[in-house]
Amino acid sequence: MRYPVFPVGAFFAALLVLIPLPAHWRSRNVATMSIIFWLFVMDIIDGVNTIVWDSNVRRHLFVWCDISTRIFTFLHP
Repeated sequence: MRYPVFPVGAFFAALLVLIPLPAHWRSRNVATMSIIFWLFVMDIIDGVNTIVWDSNVRRHLFVWCDISTRIFTFLHP
């Protein structure tokens, strides 16, 4: 893997973004919970993509490519 820190950073960021979730769940802050959800999903997609597309352009996981592209285009502003 050329840059091994990218997936580690993405998964670490996905875990860190979940830390304030219980407090916002108790206060029923829907706006903050939705951005926490959005950031978590985008970090997971970026982390998996850096592992799947490491130094190649061959399509390994057809299902993952379709699912992540649909989620990314649906959730990305």
